[in-house]
Formats: sequence, structure tokens, C-alpha cells
Amino acid sequence: MSTTRRQLLSGAAQCGPNESLTPTSVHQLDLNVRCGFPDVRAVSHTGEPVRFYEDRMQNKIFMVNFFSIDDDKMHSQTAHIAKIVEGLGDKVGRDVFITSITVDPINDTVERLAEHAREFNAPDGWMFMRAAGEEPAMLAQRMYHFNRGASVGMGRLVFYGNATGNARIWGTFPAKITTQDAVHRISWMLPSKKPAAPQLAGPSFRERAPMRGITAQRFEAALLRLKRNQWSDVMRTKLDRRMAKVLLPAVMLAGTGAAFAQDGAPFQPLPADRTMEVVNDGTKTIYKTGSAEALSGAGHPFPPSETLGADSTNPSNLLPTIFGNALDSAGNEIPNTLNSTPENPYNLHPDPVVSVLADDRGPEEDLARVIKRLKEATNWRELWATTQTRFHGGLRVPTDPRRGDSEVPRGDDAAGQIGERVATRVDQEDIQFALDILEGNPINRVYSGMPLLNYKGPEQIKSVDPETNSVTVHQVWGRHFILSDTFSIDPSNVLDEEWTINYVVDVVKRGHEDWAPFVMYFDDPNLRGGVGVPSVALDGSFFPMNEGERYEFDFKMAPGRFWNLTYHWGWRVHPSRIQAIENALKAPGGKSIPQWEIDVFGEAPSSSEAAKLAAIGMIGDLAPAKRMWLALKAAGIQLQWPHGNQHGGSACEGNRRSVL
Repeated sequence: MSTTRRQLLSGAAQCGPNESLTPTSVHQLDLNVRCGFPDVRAVSHTGEPVRFYEDRMQNKIFMVNFFSIDDDKMHSQTAHIAKIVEGLGDKVGRDVFITSITVDPINDTVERLAEHAREFNAPDGWMFMRAAGEEPAMLAQRMYHFNRGASVGMGRLVFYGNATGNARIWGTFPAKITTQDAVHRISWMLPSKKPAAPQLAGPSFRERAPMRGITAQRFEAALLRLKRNQWSDVMRTKLDRRMAKVLLPAVMLAGTGAAFAQDGAPFQPLPADRTMEVVNDGTKTIYKTGSAEALSGAGHPFPPSETLGADSTNPSNLLPTIFGNALDSAGNEIPNTLNSTPENPYNLHPDPVVSVLADDRGPEEDLARVIKRLKEATNWRELWATTQTRFHGGLRVPTDPRRGDSEVPRGDDAAGQIGERVATRVDQEDIQFALDILEGNPINRVYSGMPLLNYKGPEQIKSVDPETNSVTVHQVWGRHFILSDTFSIDPSNVLDEEWTINYVVDVVKRGHEDWAPFVMYFDDPNLRGGVGVPSVALDGSFFPMNEGERYEFDFKMAPGRFWNLTYHWGWRVHPSRIQAIENALKAPGGKSIPQWEIDVFGEAPSSSEAAKLAAIGMIGDLAPAKRMWLALKAAGIQLQWPHGNQHGGSACEGNRRSVL
């Protein structure tokens, strides 16, 4: 029997300004009660007693952050929250409720919190809250899934969500996100001013004609009506009679596929007549499936759903959600395919080990710095724009990656000053550094050895260790890319055993993302004569990552014979932020994937300069990284041979023209 939150906290005393509170054990949290959010007793900056869940979350759209007044002097987190509050305007206290929880209740007394609130003109809907003991850490663990006592990132993330009705949606964003982005995210939670008409989860066959009653003429007429109405601007060039006749079979097939996909076990033909018991709140109904009669809706067991009113959000024909592993075609479980449960949203990996990067510069920023210096050395206007230090009214401060900002729309009189050297001539070291980045040569960066020219596939093949049943993959996530030291993995040692991928993920500047390994599995090859037939695919996680930090994930995998590939992607910047790791045992065209790479780039493409040049030569000259590489190579040759080379001209130091 589950214990209610009130019972868990029944021994807790009222948390006043000078009172203590016995903390509730994190492991006692019952996720079936209040979604697992502890109803911590606390006190507000006005001295009023509050309960965290009942007063600040329940039936509200909310925003929560953790801070301390002393840390605020360095990180100014409350100042950023104040900008978000200002951006939300009169929605704060009416539609959105904001809670700032101190993690230093000993020093942050009610009086100090009240003064802090006055300093930032906190409106009624913004509360500064003080809880004692380990309660703030417990709240943070529930929200951010950190280990007990861990504080890394607590002050860098803002938790927001919607706990009204049955919504129960929540997420996080960086505390220093732009005001516009933060307001936009929170606005997702707000109800629409013009709510859409309620729709059923599925058609009511008692009121609608079955699919087989739709004729080609009726479908064509419906599309033509659509063409003349609200979507005419989008579809006017496509929706004609010929396309309607082409679309009709596709629509019919899509309907058939949807019905086929709802069958319990994949890869089976449409089953014969059978019955399925659907149990909901103690009532039992029998649903006949498999026959044309059942698919058409005859004998439908569900009562008609309400189209208006409170019941419109609870259709009667919803099948229950089942939390369990996927099944192969024989009905056997495929281990480690249940990615999330109400009790554990990250079911396939424990909380990652998080650390701070000593250097969070990525290849995009490093190349931008080099290109900026090369422009300065070859164009006097670029040099003048960089070296000027006074700007009328602080306007038109030029963009420069060396300031650490992508743009400076306004600034003071010294806004144009650069904190590092300014180039007055083309430097061979700059060119070589850029070439090292593109070629993946060893450099003092976290992405060292990971080229932007993808020619190292034959050297990035790994095998699962048979003793530990694990393999390590190093990735670097940036603004528009995911780099990896692994191209393919050989799972031969774990074909019948579960195994683990130990991910080491470095998030460089502007790489903030949710870590999402999208794993694709085959049906059991033993049931398919050794043939890999696609089965199930799933996002294994959506764990939030912040730039400037390293995350170490231990990700659980199904036995190796099921594995097809893993597609890593970032939904915030997609598709440029992608990277895939293939199963090295796959053999398209009768040849293994590693062998395809070896045949193109050689067995050891970085073993010598000649092997490297030959491998890079296999990449098309129109590829962006290859074009940059060719230009830098040409510039390097011009520096070494200023006279008599194929481009002609004088030494670069005296020549203001450049191949760049």
C-alpha cells in the first residue's frame, strides 16, 4: 500500500524563520502521489507558511529555480529571473506562479529573502521560499534527477511546467537563457485564447460512415473543397484531380497500416478473430479484433465520447498505456527497450556523472577566430573595425567571436576592445591550427582527434569488451554538430548478452541540448534465418545537458544480435546536430560496413601524411569542410612560396589580397 505525501511528512514541524524541519528521505517519495513532488513545508519571504506542492504547483502553471543570496552576487541568477518576470508581465500571479528556493536556509533568513524580493521588485506571483535541512536538495533531485547531495547545475537550470488538471507537463531551461526564449517556452504551457474544438481520440463508427464507404469521387470533391478554402495558398498548385486520384490509394493504405500497427505483436499478419479484455477502473469490456467486422466498427464496445464539456478531454475509446519491454515476433521480451516509466523517466541509464570542462571551446568557435584573424590580415576594413574602440552611442559594435558573444548590439565606449591579439599579417600557425581542426590532428581541445573531414571511419571501429560487456564512446556536442570517436561497434562478444555503452559527452559552447540516443533494433535474427528485419526503435533518453559540462552516461543495450544502429540527435538543432554509430556486423551488398569504409579511405588513413591526403582526396570538393581545407592549403602554399607559385604575386605580408 502506498503512503500519502501527508503521511510521509506528518512528523515535520512548521518551518518558520528560526525553526528546523526534519527532511523527508528522497527514497520515500511515492511517485503515484502528486507525481512524486514532495509537499515540503516551508516559509515564504513574507513570513507565511507554505506547502511546496499544494500552494506552488498544484493546478498551476509554475516556474521554479534554486539560488542563494550570496551566490547571487557572483552569478546574478535572480536578475535573469527578474527579466523573465518582466517579460511575462501581468501573467505572473494570474497565469504563472514563480518560486525561487534558497539552498542556503541558514544564511538566507526570511528577513534577507524579503529584502532580496524588494530589491528585484518581485510581484505577488513571485515567491522566495525557504526550507530547512536537505529539503532543497530533495526537491532538486526530483526535478533534475541529480544524485543526493549533488549541487552541480542546480543553480543553472530553471524548472517549469503545467500541473493543471491532468496535464502534468514539465521541463527545464538554462537560467541564463534569453528572456524571449524563456517567455516563449513558458507560453507553451498557457491555455490558448481561442481553444480548438475538442476532438475525439478516434472516430465514432456509430456516427460516421466506415472507411470503405468513401468513394474516389467523394474524396476528390473533399480535396477540391479544401483547395478553395483556407489551405488554398499552400496547396493550390498540388491539389488537382490527377493528384486526388493518386492520393486516394495512399490514404487507404495508411488507414490499413494504422490498424495493422495496433496489433500486440509486431511482424504478424492480421490475426484471426479474437477477443481482447480492456480493464479500466474495475470495469471489463470485450473488444473483438482481427476481422473486417471489428475493424469497420460493428459491435464497437465503447460508448460515444462527449464532444463538449469536461468529459471531452477523457475519450471513452482510449486503450491503456502499457509500460514494458518491446516484443520480438515470437512474443518474447527484448531486454532494455523500456525507456521510461512514471517512477523512473530515465529507465535505461542511471543519473550521469557531471563535471565542468576546463576548456569548452569547440571547432566552430576556434575556426571563427582563425578566419577573423585572416580577414584582419588581408583586409584593412576588417582590421579597422576590430581595433576601433569608440562607438557613437555604443551602436554598431562589430561581431567578433573573440569577445565570447555572437553579437553586441549595444555597448559602452570600450565595447570594441579585444582581449587577445589582433592579426596584422597572415600567420602560418593560424592556418595550421585550422587545418589541424579539419583533419582531426592532435590539439589541446576536448574534440582533439575528431575531424570535421569525415575520413577516419576505418580507425573508429570498436568492439565490446567481453569481460565488462561494455564499450566507451566519446562524443562532443556543439552548436551545429555532434562529433564522435566511434563510427561502428562490433557486438560479436555480446550477441546473447545485455551490454552497456559508456558515453562520455562533452558539451562545448552553444551545445546545450537534450541527450537523445535513438536506438534501432532488429527482430531476433534467430527467428528470421539470420536476416536482420527492422523491429522497434526508441529514444533511449532525453536528458538535459548544459554547455561547458561533461556528462558520463552508462546506457543499457539489448543483446547484441538485436542491435541495428544508434542515431544520436538534438531536437533543438536538427538535422545538423546528428551522429550515427553502426553495427559493424551488418553487410550491405555482401560486404561489412567497416570494409566499405576501408575500401574508400584505406585501413589506416591517418597513419601517414600520404595516407591522409589520399583519404581526404576521396571526399567531394564541394563538401563545406573540404572547400575550407582546400583554401587553407592554398594559403599555406602561398605563404611558403610567395614567388613563382601557381597563383603568382608577392609575399602575403605585403600583399593585401588572399585566396581566402
